[in-house]
Amino acid sequence: MKTITCLFVGKFEPPRSSENDYFANSNCTFNFFPLNENSRLLIWYDYFNIVDDNVQCPSDNLTYTYSLYSSSKFYLYPLIYCGYRNFPPPYLTLRSTQHFRVHFRSNDDNDASLGFNGRY
Repeated sequence: MKTITCLFVGKFEPPRSSENDYFANSNCTFNFFPLNENSRLLIWYDYFNIVDDNVQCPSDNLTYTYSLYSSSKFYLYPLIYCGYRNFPPPYLTLRSTQHFRVHFRSNDDNDASLGFNGRY
């Protein structure tokens, strides 16, 4: 039987106003660096509600990018998340992931909501 040790556990969320909605014109990047080449990162969300009715998510959205130990190039994960129906499932990185980024952006309108509460 193999023992798995969890080294880091935490949460991340967008900056919020006093009304508890995320700010318009936000541009936040959350950077994660797995411990070594054999480590993996698990991302999941307790709640997720980013305003945008369009499935293409042109206004407010969340994206993932990552780089591998074998390359300095960043790769864009093909899915873009927004709305409350487009809830991101738990995401487990590849073992060779060197740098993983979660990027949240919102446009300049005043249409906002709670955003998300992410965990790792």
